Amino acid sequence: MAHILVTSTYPPNKSEELLKAYSGKKPDYPDFIKKVNEWAVVDQEHKTYAVYEVEKEKLYDGIMAIGKRYTIYAQVEGYKYKIEPLMDMEEAIANILQK
Repeated sequence: MAHILVTSTYPPNKSEELLKAYSGKKPDYPDFIKKVNEWAVVDQEHKTYAVYEVEKEKLYDGIMAIGKRYTIYAQVEGYKYKIEPLMDMEEAIANILQK
């Protein structure tokens, strides 16, 4: 399995507008994407972390589907997100040693 981390930030004064976007009509995730967990940090700038799980063969399709969904939220002024595919430590070490 592969994991995808999405980090998003937005100004606190946009919370209500973002909640409307979150509650509104948006594309469903395909069946092959599973949300593992989601966390929030409430500070001067609100931040969320979401981790998704997909089969390695579907990683590209998963990133594209997640991006399509997060684009809806990005219509809120000041909202930013970053999608990152994650490697487990064994993969990362193997990648480093190959260089």
